[in-house]
Amino acid sequence: MIAETIASQMGGTGRLKLFIGAYDFFSCDDGQALCFKFKGSQKANYIKITLNPMDTYDIQFKKIKDLEADLVGELNGIYCDQLVEIFEEQTGLFLHF
Repeated sequence: MIAETIASQMGGTGRLKLFIGAYDFFSCDDGQALCFKFKGSQKANYIKITLNPMDTYDIQFKKIKDLEADLVGELNGIYCDQLVEIFEEQTGLFLHF
């Protein structure tokens, strides 16, 4: 349920699929996080958004190529209304018109 809430705070899975080619959505960390892959960014192609005990989010951006996953960005203490802005800044992709 938390993963669904995170996805809806970013515009929903439909919008994520349409705007950035997002795929492989899954809940991880015992349901406390949303992970998915996306296309179109030279900087990153994977994101993990985790709800932390302070009721804010920790975000990890990774670049996955072949069998290697390089951490390219990590932010902590992000509020839900900052998720889209942070995503756009970190990836160069847009989630709104």
